[in-house]
Amino acid sequence: MRRVVTPRDLSLLTTVVPPAPYATYIPGPAPTPPQPVLTPDDYLTRVVKYIPAEIVAVFVTVRGIIDLVADSSTFLYWIVFGFLVIMTVVYSWKSSTVKGLPPAYTQVVVSTVSFVIWVFALGEPFSSLGWYRPIYGSLLLILYTLIPPLLIGK
Repeated sequence: MRRVVTPRDLSLLTTVVPPAPYATYIPGPAPTPPQPVLTPDDYLTRVVKYIPAEIVAVFVTVRGIIDLVADSSTFLYWIVFGFLVIMTVVYSWKSSTVKGLPPAYTQVVVSTVSFVIWVFALGEPFSSLGWYRPIYGSLLLILYTLIPPLLIGK
């Protein structure tokens, strides 16, 4: 499951069934196996789930193709970036949807911002902006990767 599991999610999914007052044998089909125990995601799991690695990998691959085919087409980089921002929203929405739980709006926003920051750290297309320096992307990536999982989803 790609959704960040929070204590609130568990409270919405869990129903408490009181134990039977005494055990009785009732002939019939075999009992269903016990369901896995769900626990809230730990810090490292939240870090992984907040980063849309598949979309970042697509961007890196397309960036390599653009570098081979086009002569540093900044406009093409911006088109690909914009398209993948939209795809990040759609992908995060679909992959974090769990039946019985409300939409994971926070996770979709954090994942989308995460993609933007990853691309910012990679350089293109932001390197075409006069104020851009690679150190900005590197520092922002470090901070953003570490901080949101500490604050969100507990």
